[in-house]
Amino acid sequence: MKKIILSLLGVFVLVLAGISIYVSMIDWNKHKEKITEQLMEITGKRVVFTGPVSMAVFPSPKLEASNVRVYSVVNQDLKNPLMIVKNVVADLSLSALLSGNLDVKMMSLVSPEIIIKKKGDDINWLDSAKTNSQAKIKDINVSLDSVLLNNATFTFIDEDKDRKTVLNNVKAEIVADSLNGPYRVD
Repeated sequence: MKKIILSLLGVFVLVLAGISIYVSMIDWNKHKEKITEQLMEITGKRVVFTGPVSMAVFPSPKLEASNVRVYSVVNQDLKNPLMIVKNVVADLSLSALLSGNLDVKMMSLVSPEIIIKKKGDDINWLDSAKTNSQAKIKDINVSLDSVLLNNATFTFIDEDKDRKTVLNNVKAEIVADSLNGPYRVD
């Protein structure tokens, strides 16, 4: 019985190592356009990766991207992003990936610059925001448990009153409601 268990454990380790090697050999930069399309489906925003994108499976699944910009889909103004992020690191659930879903346990945004503009009743982030509580893209469930902001800058612009307020060096963690389970993005 002990030999069977050790054999099964050995096979599991070999399969995990094979998957890890395969995923690390993929050039994720060639798939930026596809990732952008799927993120637009989820968030209603255009996400542009100007830096490298990579993914690792071992020791735990992790997706990393540098120099990420987020734009409004409605207002195709590529000169004025909603957000610029120096580095994004997303810790993913291995069991969700194996079942064909995407469960982001923790997303860390390093040095994000978030611009919030208000003009009349319009707020630039709300022009194409999704309102449903669950995302489903081609039969893939997507969930996000928490977001960590590290060294964030928030710029609030009220164009009606010609005011600009800037908050620098913000550190915060946004956690999904544990009473109702993780919030789902759509």
